[in-house]
Amino acid sequence: MQYSNSQGYCARTGDPSCKCIDPLPKVSALKVDLKCAMRKLWSDHAVFDAWVGDAIIDGSPALPALLNRLKQNQYDIGNQLKPLVNNQFGDIVTQALLQHIQTVGDFIKAKVRQDPQADTDYTQKMIAAAEEVGRVLATLNPKKLPEDQAVDMMVRHIQHIMAMGEARLAGDYEKELKIYDSYYNHLIELSDAIYNALF
Repeated sequence: MQYSNSQGYCARTGDPSCKCIDPLPKVSALKVDLKCAMRKLWSDHAVFDAWVGDAIIDGSPALPALLNRLKQNQYDIGNQLKPLVNNQFGDIVTQALLQHIQTVGDFIKAKVRQDPQADTDYTQKMIAAAEEVGRVLATLNPKKLPEDQAVDMMVRHIQHIMAMGEARLAGDYEKELKIYDSYYNHLIELSDAIYNALF
C-alpha cells in the first residue's frame, strides 16, 4: 500500500495539514516517513486530549481553543489515512474519533460537577465510543490488527484518561504526570499497530 502522490505534505512532519509558522515547501508522498508522521498525529491526540481534560477540570478559559485544536486532530488522522485507504474510510475514522472525544469531554464534565451518573451512564458511553473506534481501525487489516486487540487498546486509552482525571481532581499532579507517560507511550503503540496494519 502506498501514498497517493496527488497532494503535498508538511516537510517537517509529513502531516497532510502543515501547521508550521514558517512552512517549508510541501513535499511529495515519496518523501514522507509515514510511521513518524502517524506517530506525530497520535502524539497530538495524546497532548490535546490531556490538555482539554485539564482545562475542563481547571475551568480554564483556554478550553475553546484547545478543543478546536483537538477536533482538528481527528480530521488530520482521518486525512492521513485517506490516500492510503480511501476517502470514505478516512471520514469514518474521523467521525468515530470525534464521537470518542465528545464522550470523554462529557465524562470529565460530569466528574467535575459530581454527577452521580459519571461512573455509570457517562462511563458506558465513553467506553462504547472507544470500542467503536477500535472496531473501525480493525477493518484496516483484521489479520494484522484483530478487532479484539484494537478494541482493547482503545479501552486502555480510556482507562488512562480516567486515571489522569482522577489524579488531577485529587490534586495529585505527580501521579497524573506518571500516568501521562504511560498514556502517551500507549498511543505511540496504537499508532504503530495502525501503521503495521497498513502493510
